[in-house]
This record gives sequence, C-alpha cells and structure tokens, in this order.
Amino acid sequence: MNTKDIKALLDRYFEAETSLEEEKTLRQYFAGGDVDAELKPYASMFGYFAQEAAITTEKDFLKGLDSQTHTQASGSSKVISMRRWVQMAAAASAIFLASFLVVKYMIPQEESTNLSQTTAANYVEVQDPEEAIEYTEDAIRILAQVFKTSEKQLESGMERIDNTPVIGAQ
Repeated sequence: MNTKDIKALLDRYFEAETSLEEEKTLRQYFAGGDVDAELKPYASMFGYFAQEAAITTEKDFLKGLDSQTHTQASGSSKVISMRRWVQMAAAASAIFLASFLVVKYMIPQEESTNLSQTTAANYVEVQDPEEAIEYTEDAIRILAQVFKTSEKQLESGMERIDNTPVIGAQ
C-alpha cells in the first residue's frame, strides 16, 4: 500500500471513520517494518497498541476478580458508591445551612448594646476616698459570702465522699 493511501486511512482513523478491516490494514502496515519516514511516529503508536493488546493476565488473578465480583453481587459485602457519599454530604450541608439561616434570621436577636453603655452601667466613679473604701468593703463582704457558701458545699461533698463505702475494703 502506498503512503498516500495510508495517510488517507490515518486521517479517517483519527476521525473514527475507519472499519475494522481498515484498522487491521493500518496495524499490519505499521507492524511490517517497511514504513515511510514521514509516518514513523505513527509506527511507534501502533507498536504500543499492539504491545498493550498482547498483555495477558494470569488465570488465578482473573479467578480472584471473578470471586470478588460474585461476593459483591451476592450481597455478603457492602459496597457504598461515591454517589451515596455525595448525597449524604449534600444533605448535611443543607441541614447546616438551614439551621444557620433559622438562627440568624428567624429567631429574634437582642439588641446589641454599645460597649460604653455596658461599662457605664457597671462602673461607678468615686471621688471621695471614704466612699471608695465603703465600695471596696462591700465587694469584699460579697466575695467572703460566696467563699463561705462554696466552702460549706465543698465540706458537705467531702463528707459524703468520706462516708461512701469502698467496694472490697474491710
């Protein structure tokens, strides 16, 4: 076959318009060894195709694949497809987004107070040193009451622990 015919067949081959017989002709031409210099790059491509087509697998390997396929088909193993994971991720994202939107727009939010207003409510400026001492003493009394209450609760808790019987102790 001449180079012009082979080029025409190659053009049709790359457009997927060749028949099986024409593809066989191309494979035979490039496997023959008498290839035009202009068509040498195609010879290595067809050589690669022939080399890959000649690869065979061992029978044991195929039997292993076959048994795995039957195991999956019989239902003794669980196969989760990627589509299922994507569906679950989409559902979780939708729930998260809906929750966020409900919290942000549906539940009424308290008016955020200005920081200067908050500090002004908790802050008393005292000019008189005697009055400052009174405020300090009041704060210490409140703190002492909190500590006494905590101490009583701690003591009662420790007493309960001490009176709890230990399993296995004589």
